[in-house]
Amino acid sequence: PIGLVFEGPGVLVVHPSVPANSVQDLVAYARANPGKLRYGSSGVGSVINLVTELFKYQAKVDITHVPYKGVAPAVVDLVGGQIEMVMAGISIATPLVKSGKLKALAVTSSERMPSLPAVERRAFPRLSALAEVVWSPPARKDYSDFLLRLRALLARFDRLGINYRRPRESAAPQANPMSPPHGT
Repeated sequence: PIGLVFEGPGVLVVHPSVPANSVQDLVAYARANPGKLRYGSSGVGSVINLVTELFKYQAKVDITHVPYKGVAPAVVDLVGGQIEMVMAGISIATPLVKSGKLKALAVTSSERMPSLPAVERRAFPRLSALAEVVWSPPARKDYSDFLLRLRALLARFDRLGINYRRPRESAAPQANPMSPPHGT
């Protein structure tokens, strides 16, 4: 692995047919209709699955997990109404919320998101970052293509108002994580 790229906020998004305009509304609806709501994730044990399970635990609600092979298919089914909710990354959710295809109920960050300024933040206090993304490029001598793509991704995060940071500093100095391994 190269290292931590960012810790990104998540957005709790629901299909427009869900009769909730806040996390509190969603929790009340889920408690009144146990097992009726279904949430999609990028697979069993994925960050989205774990974050949503933490949400379920904290809210004391019964919501059914529907695992997908990636978050994109889950979001496609959410837009299509096959499932009712997803805890998605802000870059995926924002355009769909702005177009009215989904409703955003909360972001997991403690700060307002510039791309979704009216959305509630930190609906549940222990639900903070959605993910820590670690990049592992294919083994090669020339990493210039990977670095160009990484820079483009970070520029997109900047445009969307996503705060990212460099890998965590450790007590012991380490080799530059952007350098290719020795002997290649």
